[in-house]
Amino acid sequence: MEAVAAELAMHPRTLRRHLAREQTSFEALCDAIRFAMARELLDLTDLPVNEIAGALAYASPSVFADAFRRWTGLSPTAFRRREGLAFHPA
Repeated sequence: MEAVAAELAMHPRTLRRHLAREQTSFEALCDAIRFAMARELLDLTDLPVNEIAGALAYASPSVFADAFRRWTGLSPTAFRRREGLAFHPA
């Protein structure tokens, strides 16, 4: 949060207030970005789930899997396999 606030030339408390006015939080935005990136990496690449977890800065693949299950109701592997949408390299 501090780094983002600095990039925006504002104090972290000011950024927090701006986000609260928009009825969100820094953590919620981070989660939304991680979720979007996770979906893209699962859909568009053949990266193993543990590498995706690392790329998204999760402490471990199981922490990533728990978060992904909260978001979708599916494990990352099940999400990748759904309806045949998994990435298949040529």
